[in-house]
Amino acid sequence: MSFSNDGPSNPQKPETRLVTAGRDTKGQRGFVNPAVFHGSTVLYSTAEDLHAHRAEFNYGRHGSPTTRALQDVLMSLEGPQCAGVGLTPSGLASITTTLLSVLSAGDHVLVTDNVYRPSHNFCNGMLVRYGVEVSYFDPLIGAGIESLFKPNTKAALVETPGSQSFEMTDIPAIAEIAHARGALHIGLENVDDLKADLDRGFAALKAAA
Repeated sequence: MSFSNDGPSNPQKPETRLVTAGRDTKGQRGFVNPAVFHGSTVLYSTAEDLHAHRAEFNYGRHGSPTTRALQDVLMSLEGPQCAGVGLTPSGLASITTTLLSVLSAGDHVLVTDNVYRPSHNFCNGMLVRYGVEVSYFDPLIGAGIESLFKPNTKAALVETPGSQSFEMTDIPAIAEIAHARGALHIGLENVDDLKADLDRGFAALKAAA
């Protein structure tokens, strides 16, 4: 996974940021787009730097100037309320990584019933095996989801439009209730719209174009 949380605030319109963010034409010696870096091993100036991890990048799988440019673009589009952008090799990887980072044995998670089938399998298999209680809810439940929250509910996973069935969930209503209960609202958006996700109440977001 590659992660970035130092994107600058940008007053430009989203359409402008989309074609300008993530570019450093001076650093790229005049070229418009960033180069694609292929590699794994990163060299350090000294052994001391190696042991102290004093470098922006330390291994190809953990990030490169290419992935950093993409992260900068996504952070710029999301706006100043975005705390950071993590990149994973697949949508399922982003879902499982997020869930595993916030859930522990004894916790409860609410999952929309129209979620991606492999996500169902992960929740019913690995999460349950790790002692996490999983409850599914109607994607059209809206504010009615409040009755499903328990004292140990740590997250609510929403996908919109729903996988294969395309229901549109009332994100603001669920986000408001989740935040009031101290739970993380995790959103999965199957649309190419990165301009207002955090404004709609997502605390964590996985977007798929």
